[in-house]
Amino acid sequence: MLRLRLLGAPAVSHEARDIYLPSQKAMALLCYLAAESERSFSRSQLIALLWEESSEREGRNSLSTVLTRLRQALPLFPLRAEGDTLAWQPAPEIWVDLHAFQAATQAALGSSAARIDQLEGAAALYRGSFLDGFSVRDSATYDEWLRLERERWQQRWLNALEQLIDAHAQLGGYDRALVHARAAMSADPLQERFHRALMRLLYQAGDRAAALAQFRICRDVLDRELG
Repeated sequence: MLRLRLLGAPAVSHEARDIYLPSQKAMALLCYLAAESERSFSRSQLIALLWEESSEREGRNSLSTVLTRLRQALPLFPLRAEGDTLAWQPAPEIWVDLHAFQAATQAALGSSAARIDQLEGAAALYRGSFLDGFSVRDSATYDEWLRLERERWQQRWLNALEQLIDAHAQLGGYDRALVHARAAMSADPLQERFHRALMRLLYQAGDRAAALAQFRICRDVLDRELG
């Protein structure tokens, strides 16, 4: 099984062995196509994304070099080339945390216990922000894409946590609900919905003083940060 983790610092492994890719651009291309797995891209589009200051000829040479190095570094090659286009090639022996996260949250239906298990599995995949700490030299377009993807995946994770909080609370699992509410608050203290969730959970758990203290924290944060 080839595993690619993008939620947190990017990591590639095969059979529990870490794989170190030969260049920053190789990792950038692999992660981009994995994240945009439902789309295909022309070579010109990828050149404009990763080698925006290069000529078309130089960019094509650089892209070809990166693809060759990826083939050499990876025991399973997860990309598909058709004519002048490249795309992600899904396969049973290739696992990507983004895809697993989406599958788990979409499958979070049915009985409360089954739904909680699916959402817990999805939330556990989020090790940190999308491609945490990663950037591409001399590519403002890629960096802008990274910024938007980080916001999008954090919101997906926060939405999963919100569902988990509600599901645990409905079953009286206030301790577990509080863990998820505090994790959400730590990631984004300006999310008022999680301040409200914390207040409600603390009150329902019988700690009225802590609920009022959380209200004061919420008031002070919103006043300080948002006026």
